[in-house]
Amino acid sequence: MKAGVFTNLHKDKDLSVTKALLSCLDKRGVFYCLESDLKQYFDGKEYFSLNKPLDVDFMITVGGDGTILRVAKFCALNRIPIAGINLGFVGFLTEEEPDKIELFVDALITGRFKTEKRTLLEAEVDGDTYLALNDAVVSRDFDSRMLDADVFVNNEFVDRYFCDGYIISTPTGSTAYSLSAGGPILSPNVSAFILTSINSHSLHTRPIVVSENDKIKIKLSKTCSANLVMDGVASRRLSGSSEIYLKKSDVFVSFVRLNGHGFYNKLLTKLNKWGLTQKED
Repeated sequence: MKAGVFTNLHKDKDLSVTKALLSCLDKRGVFYCLESDLKQYFDGKEYFSLNKPLDVDFMITVGGDGTILRVAKFCALNRIPIAGINLGFVGFLTEEEPDKIELFVDALITGRFKTEKRTLLEAEVDGDTYLALNDAVVSRDFDSRMLDADVFVNNEFVDRYFCDGYIISTPTGSTAYSLSAGGPILSPNVSAFILTSINSHSLHTRPIVVSENDKIKIKLSKTCSANLVMDGVASRRLSGSSEIYLKKSDVFVSFVRLNGHGFYNKLLTKLNKWGLTQKED
């Protein structure tokens, strides 16, 4: 077995969890390579970067959901399952807590897990494509008027929206920005996308759930100034009359899942924890 290790240095500040993970991998004779940001902390190891292909059996992440979003596209393109150790506040995407590292590694070695496929969303603008695990957001510029955009599904006009932004979410992203904007929670097994406007200037506007096989188009008005944000990262500046095409990607992300860590059990636990509104470090 060979594993990649990707650590969020802002979450594992003293590297205590990463060190415990590497010690466990060493004891069990698992070969691993580290993401290049760890090079200054660990000598004599093999390293990888996110701009070159990688051949490993798993990508073990140390961090939260944001950490997984950073590596999701890379792992999808390289067909690497993600095994997440949670250091985040919510942790919908991660699989195990730091105090269970040894059990987690043993499960990976012995094959006592299953893999779960998650849909990726593909956005295309002027021939350039972008991928997202959670969501694509067409967001107005901070100094501009509200977004003015027409939305189409399979070339059928849905509505004109005057709002701060428009979210196209995967089922995975239904517990992220879309949820905060009033969208529904979808099971990861639902083959659908959620269309949710942000602060819409209309009383009739409601979230819409469409098939993942549908083709979505967002057409900005001529005077509109906006940005395309993929999984929270500003990916492209959009000018007036820009057209954004969105669909299900041909590639997908795989996650390692252990027995007893079902979606609804995790959802209840995480939403109760999230409901405390504690500030994350």
